[in-house]
Amino acid sequence: MKKLIILGLNKSDTRSEYKFKKQEGVIESIIELLIKLGFKDEDPQIQYAFVSSKYFPAESGNKYEKIKNIIDYSEHFENKHYDIDVIMGIKKVFLIVRANKINQQKLSKILTKIGKFIDEK
Repeated sequence: MKKLIILGLNKSDTRSEYKFKKQEGVIESIIELLIKLGFKDEDPQIQYAFVSSKYFPAESGNKYEKIKNIIDYSEHFENKHYDIDVIMGIKKVFLIVRANKINQQKLSKILTKIGKFIDEK
């Protein structure tokens, strides 16, 4: 799986905002992140997030909409530990996470493994 390119972040004790490069594979990486944060793979909220209407119900192969076609779009995910918004812009993807300090640290550790920080310039 392609690593998430993390362009920047803003953090407080209970809220983090990550900015990713919008590239192919980012949706799959975000779904992987959600599963690692305790969201269930079989949950319809996860199964049908970012799914193209032509794949509803999902067929074999890549069921996600092409990343370049997703503009000004958001998804919301919530479980008992995390309240997450994913926002797709023209060139960037924003991940806004509200959670307590311990769960924020868990999120940071996971993102360190599945992403890499680069300077946005």
